[in-house]
Amino acid sequence: MLKPKGVAAVKIVLTDVQHGHSFTDCTTFFGAKMIDTHTMEETEAGLLLTNTLVVTGPLKWLWIMLVAKNVANTVPAEMDALADAARKHHA
Repeated sequence: MLKPKGVAAVKIVLTDVQHGHSFTDCTTFFGAKMIDTHTMEETEAGLLLTNTLVVTGPLKWLWIMLVAKNVANTVPAEMDALADAARKHHA
């Protein structure tokens, strides 16, 4: 569940999970969907973490302002947590 400030809680659904590589989740709002893809890739320089956040739909502008910007601001902390989980998995 995602509980943005000032907005009712919405369900986050995992739409694709590639164990040890990536996962994608989707949140449906009135008039829009927010799709968040997280990937982990081993490179010569180390582990590369990528997060892609996309909002679609006719009311995407509203949900970008109400939710997506706040979600994007939490990405650094989430990436740190994901990196810790990946390190434990690959240790």
